[in-house]
Amino acid sequence: KSDEAKFYRPSLPGKKEGEEEEEVAVEPCDSENVKLKRKASLPLPAEEKDPNVKTIEDLLNDARLSSYLEIAKEQKLTLFDLWTADEKKVEDLMKSMSMKPGHVLRLKRSLETAREAAEKWIVLPHVTPQMNPAQRSLSFYSDHKVSFEEFKDLIKTSDVSVLDAFMERYVDNEKVLRHFLKERFKAQTRQSLRELRKEDADTLLWIRKLYKDPKHDRGLQPLPFKHGKANFIRHLLIIEKTIRGFKEVWSIQDPCPIIFGFISRQQTHEALRYAKPGVFLFRLSISTPEKIVFCYKKPRMVAQKLVAAFANVDEFKEFSKANVRFMKFIADNDPTNLVSLQQMMKVLESKGYLKLMKETFERFNDGYGIRFEASD
Repeated sequence: KSDEAKFYRPSLPGKKEGEEEEEVAVEPCDSENVKLKRKASLPLPAEEKDPNVKTIEDLLNDARLSSYLEIAKEQKLTLFDLWTADEKKVEDLMKSMSMKPGHVLRLKRSLETAREAAEKWIVLPHVTPQMNPAQRSLSFYSDHKVSFEEFKDLIKTSDVSVLDAFMERYVDNEKVLRHFLKERFKAQTRQSLRELRKEDADTLLWIRKLYKDPKHDRGLQPLPFKHGKANFIRHLLIIEKTIRGFKEVWSIQDPCPIIFGFISRQQTHEALRYAKPGVFLFRLSISTPEKIVFCYKKPRMVAQKLVAAFANVDEFKEFSKANVRFMKFIADNDPTNLVSLQQMMKVLESKGYLKLMKETFERFNDGYGIRFEASD
């Protein structure tokens, strides 16, 4: 397993079924705020335009950070330097430019968006202009080894044996499996505004390894087995169904998400440790996929507990009303500019947001020539 994969491996708490996760006392500390990793702001659909980030100036303008352009020029920093650097090198380069934490996050988002867009426009010998965006992406990620018709059936089906056979066939090709999980996730959650992060896809692949070999990681308790789920595919189907119920809440990312992906219990604790009371987030549960984890800051305390997943937006609203004193501000990388739950509720209820969800999912359907209704 690579160091990168180890970094994304979640740490699982040992707790009995149905038991709430305990509250953890927080010691006073003046150290700087710990930052959450989260998905970048949504890029424009790849079919709308060829990505136009070609220089460091384009990247800074896209991130609304043009004030750093002169510093970048003085240091002779190029887009290629950022494009080819690993995460630590990128952070070092941004540190050398004396960037503020919130600005670092914005630049990382723009860089990730530009990378993803560029991947879908790279011209390979087997990629032709006649291919639609879904076909181009599949060709890029699978090196033309997976037929489009087969892939289209795979993201639609709930046949456990068919899905398991496909994942077993490409067990040594994580690039193909990651792309499969991301595209299937859009289809099965009935939304394409927010895709799985690479970290979330890697966590799903790690869970699959637990099912195949419970002893492959002796340092962690194989919690997914406690509910008697027969295999990883059934576990995956439960996760997809869970998120489909609250897809409107899940899809929100801008200015910040309400529900995070598979961040670990320890990552959550560190993220909320220095937050003020009333800051909260939700995260997906690894061990109990039919539930989610409600995480919030109390005075000198970080609380994390399993709660029933929301079957729809109305259930989320009812939960918010019942827990209003714990749900004032949504956790964010920039603690100086927190977004209130009331502000996010306005976004959630706006006709513009619901229209955007519908339109983007229709484009996804058109790309694959399938017809899932967003209301399903």
